[in-house]
Formats: sequence, structure tokens, C-alpha cells
Amino acid sequence: MVLVSMVRRPPAPAPDGMDVQAMTVWLTAFGDAWERPNADATAALFAPGATFQPSPFGELVRGRSRIAAHWAEMMSGQQAIRFQGEILGVGTTYGIAHWRVVIGQHDDRPIRVVDGILLAAFDRRGRATAVRSWSHEASGQSELKPEH
Repeated sequence: MVLVSMVRRPPAPAPDGMDVQAMTVWLTAFGDAWERPNADATAALFAPGATFQPSPFGELVRGRSRIAAHWAEMMSGQQAIRFQGEILGVGTTYGIAHWRVVIGQHDDRPIRVVDGILLAAFDRRGRATAVRSWSHEASGQSELKPEH
């Protein structure tokens, strides 16, 4: 995983809301969960009644258990995952980041590269209350190599 900062600790609120450090912690944990892949760890980053929208026109996924089920289905079959994130902006209650995931294949299929933007709203405890994602998937090579 490659991030602006590699802070490793549970999400914690900034005294006056979200800040770059707290967003870095959250995005690092999000990337770690995707790389493992661990849908329950991903869902733990969300508040109990949170929502996740995987694409601008996609269905809204509501609640931790449904978010975990969504991520479990999405992560199914993914191997050699590498996550890269860059924080683009942070406000007192939100963060926006660019992310890229490279998914290696252990057969004759090409490497999958997914580039995206996420906009996340956070509660005072540093948990996401709403995440909206926009992404594009391409096949081919990437500067970010998958782990084997």
C-alpha cells in the first residue's frame, strides 16, 4: 500500500473533526482491509448506520452488515491486491481521496487496474457515515505492481 502517510493506528477523531492525519489513518486502514482482503475490517471503518455507494448511479448500501456483504462479494476471487491512495482534501467532517487498486491474476487474464475517487463523511469518532465512490476499471499494466 502506498499513501501520503503510513500512520498505523485505529481511526481517531481530530479535536475539531476530521483532519489530514485522521483521514490518513482511515484511508490506510481501508487500503489494508482491501489488500488482505477483509470485508469485516472494511465494514468496521463505517458507523453502524453508514451508507456506501460504489458508483454514482449505483444502489446505496446501508448498514455495516450490508456493507460487509457488499465488500465480501466484491473481494471474492481477488488476489495479489495492491492499494494506493492519495488524500486530495479534508474538511472538518469529510475527506476526499484518489485511490488505485491493482489486482493481479494468477492465470492468463491481464492485471486489472481500478482508479477511483471517494468522498467520505465522518462522525466525531473517525468512522465513515457516508462514502461515495466513482471508479473506472481497465485491464493492462500498471506502475503499481501486484504482490505475489
